[in-house]
Amino acid sequence: MAEEIENTTKSADNDVLYLGIDLGTSETAISASNSISARRLSVVGWPKDLISQKLLKKDVLFGQEALRHKLALNIYRPLEKGVIRDTDGDLEAARELVKHVIGLAKPKKYKKVYAVIGAPARSTFANQQAIIDAAREVVDAVMIVSEPFSVAYGEGKISNSLVIDVGAGTTDICCLKGTMPEDEDQVTILKAGDYIDNALMDSLKTKIQGAQLTKDMAKKWKEEYSFVLEPEKPAVIELTIEGKPVRVDITKNIKESCESIVPEIVACVKTIIASFDPEFQPELKQNIILAGGGSSIRNIDKMFTRELRSLGAVQVHRVEEPFMAGSKGALSLARDLTDDYWRAL
Repeated sequence: MAEEIENTTKSADNDVLYLGIDLGTSETAISASNSISARRLSVVGWPKDLISQKLLKKDVLFGQEALRHKLALNIYRPLEKGVIRDTDGDLEAARELVKHVIGLAKPKKYKKVYAVIGAPARSTFANQQAIIDAAREVVDAVMIVSEPFSVAYGEGKISNSLVIDVGAGTTDICCLKGTMPEDEDQVTILKAGDYIDNALMDSLKTKIQGAQLTKDMAKKWKEEYSFVLEPEKPAVIELTIEGKPVRVDITKNIKESCESIVPEIVACVKTIIASFDPEFQPELKQNIILAGGGSSIRNIDKMFTRELRSLGAVQVHRVEEPFMAGSKGALSLARDLTDDYWRAL
C-alpha cells in the first residue's frame, strides 16, 4: 500500500530540514531528517463541480484518497515514464503533488528546507527544470540527481557498482565510478512496471473473452502475484462474465508479462559492464544493486543472476526497501552536503 507515514520522533536540527524525494511515475516517496517518511501514489484529483467539492470538502485530493473518489474528480497522473507531462493540468498536478508530499514532513517548523530530488537517469534539462519549479514554492534550495545514484549513495556503493532501478515508467541502469555519473554511464529503458501492466492486460483480453478489464485491475493482480521463473502459488482471480462470477487461473499470464522486461534490461547491463574499465569489472559484477518497485517481483534477482552468468561470477543484491531506497539515499546526500553548497544553490 502506497499510503504510509512514519514518525519515529527522532530529534532534528531546529534550523534546517533536509529532504530526500523520489518522484516516480506510480509513487512518490519522501524521507526527512526529522525521521518522517511517507509514500503517496502519484495521483492528483480536483472536484469536477461544486457538488463534488461540497461532498468531498476538499479542493484537491491525492493518492489512494483521489482514486477512491475518482468518479467525482478530474484525475491527473502527472508523471509519464518518469517525466512530468508538458500540459497545464499535469504541470499544476505535479506542483501540487510535490507541495503535498513535502508538507507531510512538516517543513513550517524549520527556518530552511533543503531537498534532493531523484529524477530518471537520462531526464532532460526541461524536465529537471519542471521539477525544480514544482519544488520552488516550498523549499529554499533543491538539487536534482539521478534516481540510481541516490539508491547507490544510500547503499554506500557509489564506486564500482551498478544499479538497476526498475520503476513504473522506466528502468534506469547506471554504473558508479565514485563520482556523479555522466550521461554515458546511464541508460533509461521504457520497459518497467507500466509495460508489464499493459502486457498483462493484452494477454488477459485474449485469454478471457467477454470480461470487463481495466489497467488498474491488471496492476492490482500484478502487485499481488508478480513473479518470474517459478511461482510460489497459483495466481487465481475472480471475474464477472455476463453477470456470472468466474474463477480464472492467470499464473502463466503473470509469468510471461513479468519476464517480458528482462531481456532488454540484461542486454543493456551486459553492454555497460563490457564498456567498464576491465581492471574493475570483477568488482563491478559483484556489486549489482536491484531497486525500485519492480525489484519486489518474486525471484527477479535470481533471474538476473542466471541471465548474467555468461559474464562469470555475478552478485545481484536487492535493496531492503524497494519503494524507499531512492528517497533515503537522497536524504543521506542532502545531509552530507555542506551548508556552503546549499547556500550557493
